[in-house]
Amino acid sequence: MRVTVANGGSQMRSAAKVAGLLIPFAQDREQHVASSMGLDRTLTSTREAIRAFGDAGIVTIATTLSGDKLIELSDSYFQLVPQDTREALIAVRYAAWTGRSQLDVYFPNRDCSGSNIAPDNDDYVHDLVSDVQTEADVISVHGQPLQTSAHGWTPASCHPSDGDLQANLVREHRLSRHLQGSGADARRYVLRERPTRQDHGIRTFPVSAGR
Repeated sequence: MRVTVANGGSQMRSAAKVAGLLIPFAQDREQHVASSMGLDRTLTSTREAIRAFGDAGIVTIATTLSGDKLIELSDSYFQLVPQDTREALIAVRYAAWTGRSQLDVYFPNRDCSGSNIAPDNDDYVHDLVSDVQTEADVISVHGQPLQTSAHGWTPASCHPSDGDLQANLVREHRLSRHLQGSGADARRYVLRERPTRQDHGIRTFPVSAGR
């Protein structure tokens, strides 16, 4: 078996462009390409790459992507982990199971203007914030609705307040900077897309209840 490595660029910004370069190579029967693997980050550029591979009839296998509705982009796309909707459901059910009345959702935003709107340049974060709010709307705790409160932050200047339960919807490389910059207790409920070395390759959310 031969593995050909291609780089989608910093934070996968060039994923669609690189896909365009790989498609002719993959369609060359003499190259015997079985599939494209390892797309990273649920971003617009990644969605474009998945669609392009699908239009070209190339099998695409994602090992870490969890964005919603990615499977609708291509009949030849296969995702090995659940979608964000499943991750959001677990977060909400955990909050209800532990008797929490409110779920505070913290996520990286472009500024601290107070808009508390998930960034539109990161589909993973945007989808997951929306999914948590949607799932919370249909669940109750002791007969009362589970409330959600969204907080956009930047590690350098945003300081999250204490909540009944906090869900940090972040990519793992930003988590430590967020906690250090905000002064937040590191014992939080964390949802993230990519496994890290600390996760030992297991896609999970480290669970520990904050205050």
